[in-house]
Amino acid sequence: FVVPQGTMLQFNPTVNDSTVLTFRWTPAGDFPDPTVLRPYLQAMHDETYTLTAVGQGNCAAADELTVKVLKPVKVPNAFSPNGDGINDTWVITNLADYPGATVDVYNRYGQRIYTSNGYHVEWNGTWNGRALPLATYYYVIKLQNGFPPLTGNVTILR
Repeated sequence: FVVPQGTMLQFNPTVNDSTVLTFRWTPAGDFPDPTVLRPYLQAMHDETYTLTAVGQGNCAAADELTVKVLKPVKVPNAFSPNGDGINDTWVITNLADYPGATVDVYNRYGQRIYTSNGYHVEWNGTWNGRALPLATYYYVIKLQNGFPPLTGNVTILR
């Protein structure tokens, strides 16, 4: 599963005959009842879960299921690229969890002044190598994978 944080999931493993087996999910602490074959779980963190089934004669089999949680993207509405080492770049928290995300920033005339496929290098408030003036700029962040785009404004402070 790859889901937004807080999503309610139901695991749905397939077994040959659930009437003669006992089940145990680990780590057990994330489940209300770790002995249920198809438990519900609220996805709050990344985890690999193991289901162990034990049958007659203590014969056991196990398999794994991985949950990757996409944390909410937090987009600051201002930064101050003035070279003092504090807030010199536009840090978009958790964006790295969304591979293939694109970031576009526009000036008030609709001219694109920054674009990024992924966000490996944070924007430093420049365009064509020149520092942009104190102003409000507008962004569109496309997270991909069916998520709606994030839009808003960011102000450069000097």
